[in-house]
Amino acid sequence: MLPEVPTAELLFDPACHWVSHWQRGADRSALSRPTPLPRRVKYLIAGLGITGAATALELVLHGVAPDDIAIVEAAHLAFGASGRNAGFVLSFPGAEILDWRRDFGEAGARELIRLNERNRRLVREFVTSQGLWHQPGGSYFLAASQEEGARLRECQVMLEEAGAVGFELRARHLPAGPGFHECIHQPADLGIDPVLYVAALLRASGVGYTPGCMIDRGGIAPGADGLSVETSLGTVLADRLILASNAFSPFIDRHFATRSPVAPARNQVLLARVADAAALERWGDGIYYSNDGYDYWRALPGGLFLLGGGRNHDREVEATWRHEQNPRIMRYLEESLLPRLAGPTATVIHRWQGTLGMSPDGIPMAGDLPDYGGRVSYAVGLSGYGLGFHRVLAEALVGRLVEGKPLGPFAAERLYSPTA
Repeated sequence: MLPEVPTAELLFDPACHWVSHWQRGADRSALSRPTPLPRRVKYLIAGLGITGAATALELVLHGVAPDDIAIVEAAHLAFGASGRNAGFVLSFPGAEILDWRRDFGEAGARELIRLNERNRRLVREFVTSQGLWHQPGGSYFLAASQEEGARLRECQVMLEEAGAVGFELRARHLPAGPGFHECIHQPADLGIDPVLYVAALLRASGVGYTPGCMIDRGGIAPGADGLSVETSLGTVLADRLILASNAFSPFIDRHFATRSPVAPARNQVLLARVADAAALERWGDGIYYSNDGYDYWRALPGGLFLLGGGRNHDREVEATWRHEQNPRIMRYLEESLLPRLAGPTATVIHRWQGTLGMSPDGIPMAGDLPDYGGRVSYAVGLSGYGLGFHRVLAEALVGRLVEGKPLGPFAAERLYSPTA
């Protein structure tokens, strides 16, 4: 059962959340300029995170004119999980691929592995072509126990059988990390600044966006001329509405809180300053995660160290939309993980939270809402793995809308009957 949805006023009240390192440090001149709310548009996208921006770009790549697309965002660019994550572009989620095999079969798991790799390739090509700052040191999934090491060995076999390229199973992590056993290394993965990345996707699309514009709950009405979409800034008439609102989807339509759950899951993140250069040098330009992906970290320029996770230590409390610190998890991050990973000179200088939109099986969901005559589509439930799937999710959704292609493993029908 989903927790009670708080009011929109509480959710978007600046006093109720902390901005992330990426949001706080974003060069505003590099962000796209807002545009007035249009009164008529072909494609209206709700949500300017990674999925909304990627969907806008994908529509343009499929021949839709930028002026025929508009984005409305309830807060600001990359407000939600898109601007509060660790900036990891991964092509291996860890032992979750064993769940893929259980839920989707061998063929389905191999397709998800292929899509994951393709997504990473698209992101890397885009980041390079746009000249965006990034850390190219690859990813390291570190086994925190012998049992996790055994699962990694099983994953490596799956990756090899799927034809995945570049993955290496190491008996010892190099550079050595304390308390870890085996490691799967993927040198092509990368770390990015997710806020500047969203802004770059939007700029590349040429699509305009309107911040501070929230769709009224129950304010979507189909008519003879299209969809009438009521927002906090006025009414928009659209041929089609695309919800890229992830964790915030229940604020727009009850469908996501009843027939097709999109459950919230909050994550806690901190930033530390480290005086001991050697403590950071061993991590290089890599991105690191462990403990079934619940713990993750990376060294940043300027003697900084980003550390997040620990949600498995307080799952029930973290099943919320509220942007609040969890003292129990912060103690785990600050007192247990931080000294072990970054040394005794690490001093916390910033903390923030972000809420993920979780699908029932951890794979993104795409489809049409059943109550609007096929005119409202969605791409949601990124499940904390948005940077790993957003480009191929947008490809799948736009491919279906423009060319009638199947959604593949992202089809929400795998989880529920749209008319149930």
